[in-house]
Amino acid sequence: MTYKLAKLNLFDPHKSLKTGEMLFQKAEEDQTSDLLVLVEVDSAQPDRHSFIQNFLSLIFEVYEQSTIEDTEKILENILKRLNQELSNSKPKKDRGYAFQSFIGLIKENNIYFSSYGNVETFLIKSTMIKQISQKEFDPGSSLFFDHTLKGQLKDDDRLLIATESLTDYLSLEKIKKIISALPPQSASAHLSNILETVPKTVSFFGLILQFITAESSAENKEMPKIGRLATPSGSKNSLDQLLRTQAETEKIMTPPSFIDSLKNKLKKSGNLISVKAKAGNQTAEKINKNKAGNKNAAIKKYSSYLLSTWQFLTSGKFRYGSLSSINSLLRKQIKRFYGLSKFKRILILVAVLIVLILSQSLVWQGKQLETAADQEFYQDTLVKINEKRSGIEASLIYNDTVRAKQLLGEIEVLLNQLPQNSKERIAEHNRLQSEVKTVFEKVWKITNIAEPVSLINFRNFDLTTEVIKIGLKDNYLYGFNNTSKLFTVSTVDDQTKIYENLDLSIKNVGYFEKIDNFIIQSNDNRFYTINDDEILEITANLPAELSQIDGLAFYLDKVYLLDKTSKQIFRLTYLTNSFGRPTGWLREELPIDQTNDLAVDGYIYTLQNDGKILKLSQGGRENYSEEIKIEPVLNSASKIFTTEDSQNLYILDPAGRRFIILNKETVELKQQYFSDKFNNLKDFIIDEAGSKVYLLNGAQVFVVAI
Repeated sequence: MTYKLAKLNLFDPHKSLKTGEMLFQKAEEDQTSDLLVLVEVDSAQPDRHSFIQNFLSLIFEVYEQSTIEDTEKILENILKRLNQELSNSKPKKDRGYAFQSFIGLIKENNIYFSSYGNVETFLIKSTMIKQISQKEFDPGSSLFFDHTLKGQLKDDDRLLIATESLTDYLSLEKIKKIISALPPQSASAHLSNILETVPKTVSFFGLILQFITAESSAENKEMPKIGRLATPSGSKNSLDQLLRTQAETEKIMTPPSFIDSLKNKLKKSGNLISVKAKAGNQTAEKINKNKAGNKNAAIKKYSSYLLSTWQFLTSGKFRYGSLSSINSLLRKQIKRFYGLSKFKRILILVAVLIVLILSQSLVWQGKQLETAADQEFYQDTLVKINEKRSGIEASLIYNDTVRAKQLLGEIEVLLNQLPQNSKERIAEHNRLQSEVKTVFEKVWKITNIAEPVSLINFRNFDLTTEVIKIGLKDNYLYGFNNTSKLFTVSTVDDQTKIYENLDLSIKNVGYFEKIDNFIIQSNDNRFYTINDDEILEITANLPAELSQIDGLAFYLDKVYLLDKTSKQIFRLTYLTNSFGRPTGWLREELPIDQTNDLAVDGYIYTLQNDGKILKLSQGGRENYSEEIKIEPVLNSASKIFTTEDSQNLYILDPAGRRFIILNKETVELKQQYFSDKFNNLKDFIIDEAGSKVYLLNGAQVFVVAI
């Protein structure tokens, strides 16, 4: 059995973020198997090119010097040598894999191979496509290549070996249709045409093989020996010659592009101009004088035109004379026309008519061409949008949210470019926008709640009440407001209570587990708690440096007070019915004046007004991923909450009409809950045991399952 082979190589040396190389060597007389190598490095820096050359040289050296006939043993020797050498020559890991590679040997109808990193190998038939390479690797393993695979191939089986960027942009079904239907060279060309629209920062490296029986290939005589060595095996410089041969083969087999042809023409034109310039050196001075004279004449001519225009606009006499001259000229031409014979007049009229018809035809053809170009651009943009949507789906399958978010941004750009000059196109644009919105919500983990469940509307108690904060205690939801009443509603049976004669000017409210009750801070920085319908004041020894309390949080027997004016967080300890022992908790200068809220679980988390979160301990900043990667961008959140036992940070974003859950350790997005009905978010209470959140929106409380 023999096979056909083609390479897929789309790489811009100036813009691509990755670089790579492919090597193919047919077996010599004293060798038993063909060699296939694909390697890609996650950077295009010069030192990475050196790494690739050393990598290929090492493989080729072991392959060339092998004298055994056991193909699998040859592959094991190559991998063993690579594992020994790579720890010193491998580039540093920027992110994920620093490099990825496929190494294979083909003997008759068997293929032996191993891979490392994000290189994918697919077996393709007309009815199926199946990945046969292992994608995952053990990060704790000391070996780079720790497995080998063997496969037996049948007539017309196809193999695709490619870096993961190919499946990021094209669906597996589309790849299967192309490769199973076309010969390798045609399939490679077709894929290249499709991928030409991809940003130049992305590179694609791949190998396509089609296995055929000797009978099937008889008409093809002999497969071209791509990159075959020109010198006998064993020569030290054989790999260099192989690489040069590959380059020359590609150069010969690849027809010149339009850009290359244009460059050649420009080069020839440049040479011709140089020759003419040399021949004309003797008359250069004369030419320069002529140019100066022509320039002066042009200036005089345009000056005359400007003067005439000015006189026509400003002088009635000049304007009358000009119009009289034009009228006289027209009369002369009309008189001359009627002085011609009837036959000549008919010929002139026919000629004018033909010119008018031709001009209208040219206008019509121009419009037709413009329409065709517009339709081509429209269809091309639709294809790009659909391809990027497929790429997003593939990225989400592999949990590559970074790539999915990048493709989503590119789709939004294409949507803005999509023409909307007809009812059909406007409808299609609206449909695509709706689909993109769905994809956007999927990528950014948005749960869109059309009709959130309403638990209570405090306006049912008092039409003028303005609820400021809510609290949860003993299965009762409390509504703290600007009246002398306190409203409560049971979360179990909707039973309600109203506490009256509670004359408080409320600014902040928090649940203090130490006393199993709420602590209310008034506008004059005094503290109260409520026992049944009685108000009890808790004395507080506030520090002299305290300007105002902009937020508070409780942990164990401590209360933490945020003071943005003083750029300090003050800590007080609860004693019997009082807060004392005030201390300034911060030990370093931090942007506390830009803090919107704080939460405490042993660490202090501050929510900044630029959408960042600072993690503090022992009075200073911890090493922490402060920036929240989220869309829409978070820049005006109002409240943050967590507990010692919780794995999450909970954030309220009134401007974005959403409630957000983050992983506490990594600050990675876990979920967003959005609703158009969240139009006046003020506060929230978390019930982790019941997996729900109570959201205060105006005077209404929504309950959302989380």
